[in-house]
Amino acid sequence: MAFHRIRATLAGLALVVGLVVGLAATADADEHPCRPVVEREIDRLGIGRADIRKIFILEKLGPSTSDGNVRRDGFDAWIQFRSCKGALIVDMGNGCRTRQVYTRGECRVPGLKNFC
Repeated sequence: MAFHRIRATLAGLALVVGLVVGLAATADADEHPCRPVVEREIDRLGIGRADIRKIFILEKLGPSTSDGNVRRDGFDAWIQFRSCKGALIVDMGNGCRTRQVYTRGECRVPGLKNFC
């Protein structure tokens, strides 16, 4: 019984460490290896650079494996705008390949789904 609690605690700690590492890796989105993919999506959608307030690229973590390790499940780029409250999200796999692009909140881009 105590072994399972220790294992659960270690798995939780691994998740927290993974989140911290993931967030630390996004401190400078300009240097992130997925940044060129994000830039291409912005260009493809015809979004003016002057409207972009901030770009965050966050590591997405998947479920823990049977041995308690947390695996990376890709990246999300959150593009925040000056003209609306919300964001454009570029969902990418581990190799930075775009899986989907959508908006959240008040922001709208023609042709994209929006999730409030």
